Amino acid sequence: MPAPMEILSEHAAGSSPTSALIAALVGQGVDVAALLRRVEKGAIDPFRMDRIRPLSKTAFEFAAPGDDETLGAITFLVRDEDGEVGDICAWAPGHFTGLWLGRGALLGAHRIFAPRLSEGLPVFDRILPWLEASCRGVVVLDLSTALPLLRRAAPLHAQSLALARTLRLAFERRPPRILVSKGAP
Repeated sequence: MPAPMEILSEHAAGSSPTSALIAALVGQGVDVAALLRRVEKGAIDPFRMDRIRPLSKTAFEFAAPGDDETLGAITFLVRDEDGEVGDICAWAPGHFTGLWLGRGALLGAHRIFAPRLSEGLPVFDRILPWLEASCRGVVVLDLSTALPLLRRAAPLHAQSLALARTLRLAFERRPPRILVSKGAP
């Protein structure tokens, strides 16, 4: 598996966002200036553009030169709750969202325990609304892996009723691991 420096290098090999992409994001209601201010402050990583080849509904590889079966995608570094780089998420709006290495749980996990301006941690199930919120909160990329982190970060503020239902059901189906000592009454 690639080390964090290799992941950073792969992400950096992508292109800077084009003016067409920025205009499209602004047209969708994304405050790109606010995103850039957060990048400057180090609160979020810059996103890049790259060509990818989806391998499944949730996995991709970076496109090889001359590969015709590719999608243009926006890529994001995926960090864990300690800020360590662990994966890259690719998002081709309307077509694909997935992980390069399959090791990511949440976009924004590195800020999951940061002080909050509101009571609940904003939790999104899609990238566009997260971008519209200037990347405040987290995007669930892999629910089963994210559940332990989300449990520790509670209270949660689901950004849609459907996501709230999904989270509630997931927590009910997957209670925390409970151990009992031998000889316990």
